[in-house]
Amino acid sequence: MERDRDIYGQKPAPPPEKREYPEVDVTPRAVRMAFMRRTLVFVLFVALVLALASWIAFLLEERRQRDDVEEMALPPRTEDAREPRTPAVAMPDMPAALEHLDTMEEDAPADMDPAKITEAMGHIRIAQQYLQVEDLERAEIAARRALEIWSDMHAAQSALAFIHTQRGQFDEAISYLNAALRSDPFSADNYNTLAAVYIQKGEMERAEELLHTALQIRPEYVQARINFGMLHLLNGRYELAADYFEQALQEMPEHTGIRNNLAVCLLRTGRYQEARTHFKHLIETVPDVPAWYFNMAILYTEQAEFDDAMVWVRRGADYCTPVEFQRFMEDTSFSELREQPAYQEFKEAAFPEIPAPLGG
Repeated sequence: MERDRDIYGQKPAPPPEKREYPEVDVTPRAVRMAFMRRTLVFVLFVALVLALASWIAFLLEERRQRDDVEEMALPPRTEDAREPRTPAVAMPDMPAALEHLDTMEEDAPADMDPAKITEAMGHIRIAQQYLQVEDLERAEIAARRALEIWSDMHAAQSALAFIHTQRGQFDEAISYLNAALRSDPFSADNYNTLAAVYIQKGEMERAEELLHTALQIRPEYVQARINFGMLHLLNGRYELAADYFEQALQEMPEHTGIRNNLAVCLLRTGRYQEARTHFKHLIETVPDVPAWYFNMAILYTEQAEFDDAMVWVRRGADYCTPVEFQRFMEDTSFSELREQPAYQEFKEAAFPEIPAPLGG
């Protein structure tokens, strides 16, 4: 018993068990396999991290785009935006390419990164939303972002052409429209828009060629017929213009611009009763547009019915500012009416600060 204890009276610890360890294969082949396994694990880990980072970036971009759209939708339309205008040329309220975005991805280059396609589509949809509220500045930014990613996206090119046309920047618009037509050479909308730009630049022959092309591609295209009417109207070919406007009005009977332009053509060709009918329809439909009243006054002035003309001048004056009134009355068609005592008395009473028009 005593021999089983040490000097402190404690039993000595039992000897450690003999443990057996597996043999480690340190041959060159085994070392290479171990290195490859570890490398593969590291590569998979890095790929997982990158995929996670890309997914987070995608979610953040989606959130940013959604925030942009929500912010864009806040500004209300102004009162002026509700007032109907009589367009000089016919252009759609929205580029046609932006009305078919659901199929746009099919036109993407085959070797383009799907993530880039999605990003570009996000930007062009934002541009579409801004155009719907007539925010040209933000629409331009979004369209340019889309074009930076997808260099030949015809929807972005068409949007930028539309924006520059609205601003009267015709050379820039022509550049983008030509690029859009290279991307989509069978777009009747772009041929029509390009023709409208050339009409506004006064290059009528070029505009006529483009309108013919638009109608060859789409024979029933109303917007191109309207612009053909405008082209003939501006060239003084009133009967031809009236034919095009009558065709367009059959397709779009509520379009005030077409009806007004048709009435003007009828007035210029001496078809006064027909013109009067259209002007009355416009006044009854949209009574707060002064142009309708002054056009009616021109109709009676050309027939030397000055008392009736003054009735419409007075009514039109109720809907315009002094500056607008002066602009309307400076029309050469009113030269005889301006000499009438009734007009002089009315002008001095209603707008005493307006000077006499030059030359009359």
